[in-house]
Amino acid sequence: MATDTKKQHYVPRLLLKNFCSNTRQIFVFDKSKEKTFCTKDLMNIAQENHFNEITDKTGKKHSVEPMYSEIENKVAPIIQKIIKTKKIWDLTQQEKIILSEFMLIQTLRTRAQLENLKYMSSKLIKFTGKVLLYKDPKMQKSIKKLGISMEQAEQLLNDAAIEFNENYIKTLNLNLINKFFTEDTNILKRIINMEWFLFKDSTKSLWISDNPLVMYNDKNFGPYGNIGWMVPYIQIYLPLSDDLILGLWCPLIFKEIGEEFIKLAIKAPSIARQWWRSQDFLVARDNKTCITLSTDNVMFYNSLQVEYSERFLFSSKNDFSLVNKMISDNIKYKSGFRPNIH
Repeated sequence: MATDTKKQHYVPRLLLKNFCSNTRQIFVFDKSKEKTFCTKDLMNIAQENHFNEITDKTGKKHSVEPMYSEIENKVAPIIQKIIKTKKIWDLTQQEKIILSEFMLIQTLRTRAQLENLKYMSSKLIKFTGKVLLYKDPKMQKSIKKLGISMEQAEQLLNDAAIEFNENYIKTLNLNLINKFFTEDTNILKRIINMEWFLFKDSTKSLWISDNPLVMYNDKNFGPYGNIGWMVPYIQIYLPLSDDLILGLWCPLIFKEIGEEFIKLAIKAPSIARQWWRSQDFLVARDNKTCITLSTDNVMFYNSLQVEYSERFLFSSKNDFSLVNKMISDNIKYKSGFRPNIH
C-alpha cells in the first residue's frame, strides 16, 4: 500500500511525547556527534523520509506506514491507560495481544534493525566465502592465478567492505515482519505469556532511544548467545514514559526462584519468608503493584538504552552525562548494538 506521508517514524510519537518536559520540550543526544539539542517538534525526530517504503521489481512503491499507523492507533489508548493508572494487571487479553504486537513491530521497524540485517548479511557472505575458499578447487585455482596465498585471500575477505542496497535490506526486513505475523507466531505467543511488570521512577529520569525495546540476560550460554525473544531467562524492557518502564521476564526466572525458595523454606521457614518479602519484584507480583526504581536501577536501564541505540537518545531532562561517560569508557557505545556472530 502506498502513502503520501513523507516523514515516517521508527519510534512513534505516541511514545516520544511521554518523554517531553513540562514545557513540551524533548532533549536529544546524538551519539555520533556527541552533541545535545532540544526541540518541541516531534515530527522531525526519530524519523527518516520514506523510511517505511520499498520498491518492487516492477518499480512500484509499497509502504508499511499504514500498517504501523493502524497498530499505533490501537495501542495508543492502552499505553496512555497504563501511564495514567500505573497498572498492567487489569489489562484484558486483547489489550495484551495488541501491546505484544506493538512491541514486536517496534523491534523490527528501526534503523538499528536495518543496520543489524546489513551486518549479519555481511557476516554470512564472508562465512560462505571462507567455506568456498578452502573447499572449492575452482576458487583455490583462481586464487593461485592471482599470486596470493590462502591466508592473504582470507584476510582480503575479512577486510572487504560489503555494501547493501537499502531497498534490498528493507524488503528483507518486511519479509521478516510478514513471517512473524502470519507463519511463525511463536514470538507473539512468547511475549503474551511472559511475566509482565511495571517499573516506576519517581524522579522522571528515564530515557528512550531510537531503538527502545532492549533485552538483558544475566545467564551466560557461551557461544550460543544469551539475547533473543526465545532465549531462556531473557528480560525485555520498553520505556513507556520518563517515569515508567514495561518489563517482561521469562517465566523460567520465577521457576528457578520458586525452586530455591522451597529449598530455603525447608531448612529455615522464617528466613525464607523474610527473604521473599525483601524481593521487590516478588512483592510487586504478589500485590500487583509497580516496582520502584532506585538511582542505580535508573542508571542501569538508561545504560541499556545507550547500548541498544543506533544514534539518538531522548529525555525530558538535559542531562546525558551517563552517555558521555559510557562513550569515553568504550568507543563501541558511539554506534549501534551488533550481535556477536562467530
